[in-house]
Amino acid sequence: ALREALKDPLFMNYEPGLQELKLIAQNAPGFAHALLRAHQAYRQNSEQLVQLDDRLGRGTAQVERTPYEEVRDFFHFVDNYVAEIDLLAEELAQELEIEGGETDGILAAHLRNRYGIHITRTAAAGGLIRHFDPVGKTLALSSYMAASTRCFQLALQIAQLHAGPTVDRVLAGAGFRNTEAAEICRIGLHNYFAAALILPYWQFHRAAQELRHDLELLAVRFGASLEQVAHRLSTLQRPGMKGVPIFFAKIDRAGNITKRHS
Repeated sequence: ALREALKDPLFMNYEPGLQELKLIAQNAPGFAHALLRAHQAYRQNSEQLVQLDDRLGRGTAQVERTPYEEVRDFFHFVDNYVAEIDLLAEELAQELEIEGGETDGILAAHLRNRYGIHITRTAAAGGLIRHFDPVGKTLALSSYMAASTRCFQLALQIAQLHAGPTVDRVLAGAGFRNTEAAEICRIGLHNYFAAALILPYWQFHRAAQELRHDLELLAVRFGASLEQVAHRLSTLQRPGMKGVPIFFAKIDRAGNITKRHS
């Protein structure tokens, strides 16, 4: 978001390097947020002047960021690496001796032994992927999902049960302005934990170096999908153990960007 804002002609073609942007985001996040808000206000006022005839009398209140934009900016400013969540997932992965490959059996056993949750399969119509019954303690997963998706859904259920207090602390520190943004981010953090559990940081970072960031080989090594591997590569930003800079974008068939991280 900051890089996009600085591309505005207002800044006289100033193009900071990636390292400079990271230093700003890490060392002066408040300043970066303030700069983005100022730029948004400038753009809003400029658009109002251009369309003055149409907007006369409608007021000039600044357009607030949407909850999704707030969450996007949160992940951007933490460099797409949430240390507390990542370390918690890695700790559990070590406890469960997750080393990639056949992970779904380990996760299913953990859900059964730790939480008394049993896994069932369903062929329900309507595109249902999962359904969790907290009373009956059953997690129903679609029979048609890929093995990598099944593994992720098991990890996601563990995230919702195991990472709650840590997620709450991260959300409290994020300073979202409304509960909708916080709840959207909660979903994102649960997904983050799930990915970090099935692709533990230290193991995945080492494998990425050994396999020269070959997505297909990494997918085979960890029994993951290409999307899961690409997304995890974009989160390898742990201080002292960073991966290579990765820009991840998911584009649907219509050409719309549905997810992006860098």
